[in-house]
Amino acid sequence: MNYWDEFYKTFNDTTPTLFARECVSPYSAFKISAHDRVVDLGCGTGRDTLFFISQGIQAIGVDACELAVERIKPNALHCDFGNLDTMTLPFTPTVVYARLVVHAVPLDVEYKMIRWITDILPTGGRFLSENRTVLDSLYGKGTKISDNEYVDGHYRRFLDESFLDRLREAGFMLKAMQFGNGFAVRDNENPIVLRVAAVKQ
Repeated sequence: MNYWDEFYKTFNDTTPTLFARECVSPYSAFKISAHDRVVDLGCGTGRDTLFFISQGIQAIGVDACELAVERIKPNALHCDFGNLDTMTLPFTPTVVYARLVVHAVPLDVEYKMIRWITDILPTGGRFLSENRTVLDSLYGKGTKISDNEYVDGHYRRFLDESFLDRLREAGFMLKAMQFGNGFAVRDNENPIVLRVAAVKQ
C-alpha cells in the first residue's frame, strides 16, 4: 500500500465525484435513495461517503489505506480488500458502491470482493461500480504483468466484458451500464470507464 499511503498524504479532495452525484440523481438508473444503507468500498478520502451522508443516506466508507481512513473516522473502516469478511459493518447494506477500486486489485482479490458483496447484500441489493477498461488510454503502458495488468506508477487491471460475466456468475442481474469517457475526469485524465449497476438475485 506504499503508493496509496504516499498519494493520500497530499491528495485530500473533498469534492464528490461525478459518479456519486449521478447516483443521487432522482432519474438515474444508479439511484441511491435516502432509505438505502451504503458501503463505499475503496472510499479513499471519503468524499463520496461524506457526500452520501450529507444527502441523508446512511453510509460507511471502507479502504485498505489506513491513512485515508483515519481522516474520516468514525465514518470509515480500515480493511484489506482481500479480507473483507473479517470486518464488522455497523449495518446491513442495501448498496455496495465501488468507484475505481475493482480495477485496482488482482483478479483473485476481485473474486473475494464479489463473494463478500454477494454475502452481505440482501436479495435486491445493488452493486454499483465504475472502473477503467481495456479501451483506456493508459492500457498497455508501464510494466506488463499480464494481458490486462500493468504497473505504471501503481497497479491497474483494466477490465473487459469478462467482468460482466463474473457478476452474472455470482448471481447478479445487470440492471444498467454506462461506458465511455467524461465520467471520471481528474486534472488531465479522462479515462474510458465502465459503470455497472448490478442487482443481487
